[in-house]
Amino acid sequence: STPPPARAKTDSVRENPADTPAEETEKSAGLERSMPGVPESILHDLNSSDPETRLRALDHWAGMEIQAPMELVFQAMGDEDEDVRVKATALVEQRWAEKERKALAEEWDSSPSEN
Repeated sequence: STPPPARAKTDSVRENPADTPAEETEKSAGLERSMPGVPESILHDLNSSDPETRLRALDHWAGMEIQAPMELVFQAMGDEDEDVRVKATALVEQRWAEKERKALAEEWDSSPSEN
């Protein structure tokens, strides 16, 4: 009988045979499959191989005003697609500006009145 063909160097070996290719991709990308405060649909789309889908996920993140930790957005700042990186950076800047405005408003409200 003929031996099986040699495996190409580009084939990946799954650590856990029960993992699906999508789960394997998520693990290799280091993205969480669940994160409190982030809808699963956004997590799924951030893991997409399609840059337009990742960009759309960030648009949804911005539109929903998600207050979850920004780790996924920080990771997206290193995306291979420039549009995704730009959108992620804008989200981080927006969050920072919101926190600054809130801190200034609290400081203003807590300062003694001059009357």
